[in-house]
Order: sequence, then structure tokens, then C-alpha cells
Amino acid sequence: MINILRSIFLIFAFIFFAGLFENFIALRMSGRSTSSIISKTSRIIAELFLKSNASEILILTAYVALAVLVSGSFIIDLKCMDVLFYLLALNFLYGYIVYSRAKLIQARRFNTSMLLFIMNGFVFSISILSMLHVNGLEYMSGVVFIQQNGLNSWNVIRNPAIFSLSFLSLFAFAGFPPFGGISEQNDANLAYEKNNTRSILWILARIFRYSLYAFFINLYFGGASSILFMLLKLLAIHTLFSLVSTIFPKMGTKENTLFNSLMLILLAVVVVLQGGKFN
Repeated sequence: MINILRSIFLIFAFIFFAGLFENFIALRMSGRSTSSIISKTSRIIAELFLKSNASEILILTAYVALAVLVSGSFIIDLKCMDVLFYLLALNFLYGYIVYSRAKLIQARRFNTSMLLFIMNGFVFSISILSMLHVNGLEYMSGVVFIQQNGLNSWNVIRNPAIFSLSFLSLFAFAGFPPFGGISEQNDANLAYEKNNTRSILWILARIFRYSLYAFFINLYFGGASSILFMLLKLLAIHTLFSLVSTIFPKMGTKENTLFNSLMLILLAVVVVLQGGKFN
């Protein structure tokens, strides 16, 4: 029970601070005052709870429960493949919610966003499976255990090539520009029946990213010994992605497809060169 409460606290702490950093970066890039970032972030969260009906609160509760399942300390006893499956189910559920609540959808835009979202998720999955294969890892306990002997034992140091590709695929799958896919930035022009729907999707997007980051941190950065260290690692990844997303122009469908194709080729080359420890 304590582990569940800690995970829930960590999720909402990440949502709040991630929102602060995103608003700060956006305001600084536009040259506007940053004095209102706390009130703006708090208003989004408050609007969610004050204006949502029972079904919307239920959706949020179920989504938080799934996020806790794929990021809590009890995943240590699970197989990496099982955790990856739950993670993908959680994130594709987010994609479904984004569009199921839209009143107006352009079919071409919907098909393109879904295609890119699936491609980004597929490449991210292959990058994770490649790392597990090369290191002969099967259970999350093994992944975390081999990284407990200091920085040099972290998979980011032991597997720099696969890490670099996995990190790029994480950036793409999380829905940050310049990559396409499903996110509130990429689909900001969808029309919704209720004003608070955007607040709901804003919260769900951060939970979606939280689950990706937490899984990635366990795989490459040795997990975390406390809530504070995990929160700092989560926010470091999120802030870096938020900053980088403001630099590059958005990719088109062709460029995004070529990127994913190149990623798969590079992953295949790295796995062949490094070899695997089990068949």
C-alpha cells in the first residue's frame, strides 16, 4: 500500500513540476513574463477536478492505476517483456482517449497521426528489446541489479550506442516536436465538446510521458533509491526534451518515416556488432 501511495505521489509531483518547467520554457522563448507559471499550472490541475464528471474522474483514476502498475517498485519481479507490453497498452490507450473525445476529426490528419504514433512506438519497443537481447536480460530485477555498482555499471555507460538510439526513440514516442504522432502539441486543433477536455488530456499526456520515463530510467539509469532521485531524473529528461523541441521545426510524415527506418537499420547494425548473450 505504501509503495502504491508513493507512486501516486510521484506521478502528481511530476505532473506539477513538469507543467511548471514547460510553461517557463514556453514563456521565456516568447519573451513574456514568467511570473504566472505557478498559477497557470495550478489552474489546469484544479480545473480538471472541479469541472470533470464522474466518468472523466474514473478515466483519470484508471489511467493513474495503470501508470502505477508499470512504474511502481513491484515491477521488479516482472519480466521486462511484460512491463513493456503494459507500457505500450497504457500509451496506446492515451492515443485512443485523445481522439475518442474529439468532436471533429479530419480523417487524413487522424490517419497520419496514428500511423506515426504506431511507428514511433514500434521503434521504441525494438530499441528496448535490442538492449535486453544484447545484455541477456529477462527480468526487471536483473536489469536494476546489474546497475547498482556505481555510474560505470549503468546501461547508459555500458551500452552507449543502443542507449543513444533508444533515447531518440523515447523522444519521438513521447510526442515532442519535431516528431509527429499523438500529443496535445501535435493535435492542438482538434475540437472538443467540453472546455475541460484539454485539461484532462494535458494531465493524461504527462502521465503517458511519466510512464515512459520511469521505465527508461530503470533500464538505463539504475532506477532510483528514493522518490526524490526518481523525480529529479524524470524532470531532467522531460526538461531536456521540452528544450530541444523548441529548437527544431516539425517533421513531415516523409521525414518521420525515414527517421524511423534509419533507426531500425542502425539498431540492427548495433545488435549484430555487439552480439547477444542469449538466443
